[in-house]
Amino acid sequence: MRRHNGFAPPKFNSPAGGDPVCVAAADPITRYLTLMTYRDWDIIPKFERLTDFVPNADVIDLDCGHWSQEEIPEETNHAILGWLAGQEAP
Repeated sequence: MRRHNGFAPPKFNSPAGGDPVCVAAADPITRYLTLMTYRDWDIIPKFERLTDFVPNADVIDLDCGHWSQEEIPEETNHAILGWLAGQEAP
């Protein structure tokens, strides 16, 4: 089993109720429109390869710590609503 940082990837039960599915063996590509918000002062670093796995991701940087909805709620709502307004209806 492939290991990352010394830990084996988690396993989840298969949706069909069969054998557990190893996350590392699954197709990691998400094709949905996605908004990823990063915080400039957060301890969680940006994932530089995000678009390798989420090719339709838009990234917004917010000038705050980890909990943007608490620290800068107006700016967070404005960023999310602005992104949503720019998306085409299906």
